[in-house]
Amino acid sequence: MGDAGKQARDLGTSPAAAVPGSVRPAQVAAAILRGPVCSRTWLAMASLAVSLLAGVCLFPLITVALLVSGALAGFPGAGRPAFVGTVRLSERLARFDRWRVRRLAGEDIGPPVPGDGAVLPLRLTGYQLVRLPAAAALAFLAYIWWSNTLVLLLLPLSPQAGFPIVFSSWRLGEVVLSPGGVALWFAIGIVFVFAGAQILRAAAAIDAGLALALLGPSRLSSEV
Repeated sequence: MGDAGKQARDLGTSPAAAVPGSVRPAQVAAAILRGPVCSRTWLAMASLAVSLLAGVCLFPLITVALLVSGALAGFPGAGRPAFVGTVRLSERLARFDRWRVRRLAGEDIGPPVPGDGAVLPLRLTGYQLVRLPAAAALAFLAYIWWSNTLVLLLLPLSPQAGFPIVFSSWRLGEVVLSPGGVALWFAIGIVFVFAGAQILRAAAAIDAGLALALLGPSRLSSEV
């Protein structure tokens, strides 16, 4: 029943009406059409943006803490406290990310259990190191998709008949279009809007999945 409720939430239907096999093609189509204006899409965008901003701020912090801990590792009186301080810092940062994923991505990440043992500090610290490049890559892909979608939607308003081929900030060339071609690409841009909403939600889901894997209970402890 939990999976059915999650399906209902993804499709924007009532969880009470979600029973196995109840998802119809019409519901899927309606969910796709509501995608660009659905609150879950905007929350997904906010979750990914906050994750990226948090990564920009916290990646240098945890990196410096690890470097200091490593530099003091040879001093018995200072190495151990520095390492413990790094682990406690990672634990405090993990609380914020659990809250972020729960409120914005709709995923409840339970705290690690004692059975996670010695790998817990590595997982908590490792998340702060891998989250920034992962979130940056996901945000970059979303930016590329939506920036080119915006170009397609604004194409009919352009006084020129040229269609720029752009990848990020690199202009690769230009294609001259007829009025029919402009209308075709504008229609493709509309399709891209609905597809882009799903891509944005998928990117946020991947980001939340990374947090779930490293900040929540491990698979071994969950099975036990």
